[in-house]
Amino acid sequence: MSCCCICNLLCLAIFAVSTGYCLYQASYCQKQSAEVQKRWFYVWTFIGALALVEKILFFLPLIPGYCIVKSLFIVWLYHEKYNGAQFLYHTFIQPFDAHLDIVLKPLAFLNLEKSQ
Repeated sequence: MSCCCICNLLCLAIFAVSTGYCLYQASYCQKQSAEVQKRWFYVWTFIGALALVEKILFFLPLIPGYCIVKSLFIVWLYHEKYNGAQFLYHTFIQPFDAHLDIVLKPLAFLNLEKSQ
């Protein structure tokens, strides 16, 4: 039982440090180039999607080792060597970009502009 508590505390610490680092980079990147801002936008988009999936699939945190996998996934998303968020975006989201224009066309009256 104590091992489980220690593991959960360790995962929480990793998640808190990685999230804090992401927040620091996001505030720092206001002074950075558009490419760096885009990279952090992708990271936060996938972290938000992960949080949404966790809310819908409420049983995920009950799976043994989920906290560790989640922490490693978040580190993979923002680490400069791997750029996991950009990989996920260019592999899974960007191919549907043209279809997204068709879906959003009826919402043109809201004056939403797609960033290039």
